[in-house]
Amino acid sequence: MPDNGKGPSSGWIFRTVKLLLYLGLVLGPFVFEHRDTLFEGKVCHPKEQLYADFVLGAPFGYRWLTQAGYRNPNPHLVQLVTIAEGREPKDLFDTATENRCRRRLFLTKLIAEIQSQHPALIVMDYSFPPRGCPEDEPLRRVIADSPVPIVFGLQTETMEEYRNFAGPAAAQSKASDQACLVQTAALDLRPAGPNNITAGGLVRLDKDPSKVPLSWPVNVRNADDTLGSVERVQTLSLVAASTYEERSGHTLNERLRRLFTKQKNPYTSFLPREGIPESAAIDVLCAPGSFQGANWEKCAPNKDGHKLFANPIVLIGEKSRRDWHDSPMGAVAGSVLQANYIESLLEDRYLSPVSRETTLALNILWIVLVECFFVFFRPWKAFWLSMLGNLLLIATCYVMILQWGYFLSLWVLGLGILLPVFRILEAARHGLGHDSAAGRQKPIATSAA
Repeated sequence: MPDNGKGPSSGWIFRTVKLLLYLGLVLGPFVFEHRDTLFEGKVCHPKEQLYADFVLGAPFGYRWLTQAGYRNPNPHLVQLVTIAEGREPKDLFDTATENRCRRRLFLTKLIAEIQSQHPALIVMDYSFPPRGCPEDEPLRRVIADSPVPIVFGLQTETMEEYRNFAGPAAAQSKASDQACLVQTAALDLRPAGPNNITAGGLVRLDKDPSKVPLSWPVNVRNADDTLGSVERVQTLSLVAASTYEERSGHTLNERLRRLFTKQKNPYTSFLPREGIPESAAIDVLCAPGSFQGANWEKCAPNKDGHKLFANPIVLIGEKSRRDWHDSPMGAVAGSVLQANYIESLLEDRYLSPVSRETTLALNILWIVLVECFFVFFRPWKAFWLSMLGNLLLIATCYVMILQWGYFLSLWVLGLGILLPVFRILEAARHGLGHDSAAGRQKPIATSAA
């Protein structure tokens, strides 16, 4: 029997698809909601690309905004001091134990020189595991007893790496499986006296560099190398922003505090590469041409070093193959990302997702609106009205980004476009069915004999 447009097969398919589309629009934010961080929950897959990241990401050109920036970013807070591979002495990048210790001596002298310039804050995109170097104690003192607030890096390892290294001694608390990260052993850089202006933050980034990492759940390592409680540890950029705001007499804004409470890593825009001033570490320590080869220890001091620092926050980082990341700006060093993250947090230049409740309300409103169009208007007029409404919604979303830094997820803008498309196809199907039925009922004219 030919399909006349009203057959049970086609009707069942359309009704099923319509039901699934409605359920997707209404329940999507709840079904695909996830904690938006890489190392959450009891089952962790650090290298897995989560489907929800693509669904709940920043669609329809939002990622272009993360590349081009928004709100007319005006960098004026962070300045980079970088130790670059191919520019600084080669021994600073040699992995031999002796040269690792020499790198700590270099950092000790560099920190002391920057401290003498009295910036508002020093941030170190470095972590310091125990090395047993003679330079460990001078490095510890220059950080712990700093007259300038210092935020240094804390490193982590995955649970798998910890178990492989610790072996049978990897005793754990009952809560240890709640996090996939383990605190890495490090030098004790806490101040011995009442000095409380030194703090640490995790240098681990989100797997999506477009997001500002705020915190990670970490298994605390006990003195006997076993695992203790699980604590949510703030990242380097968040600790730096909090420290700077506190020293300036301010507090983090309410929007950022809510993101931290909800454990959400927000998207951000990026400054152009030339937007953050950068100085070579060797130029901070040594007068140009005053050293040869690896003889940087005896170089003449740079008497004009104070002219290198115009911004209140100095971030010490590295540009090498060990710390290189893909990003919306292209391949950049981790220190460049950290500088952008700090600027973004302090300048309120990050994108927050609209709340789940608001998204749900908009989804339901959109369904009602499209259905009303198709009830009260002819199908094609209803279709074009729906598409116009969707364009207005997209424009509203961009205004929300540019003015308030909020973005809607894919559900309203993605499946929302599919709804009027499906409804016009459904109307066309009914139209074909009516035409076919009318054709069969039309009397056939016969000629008289």
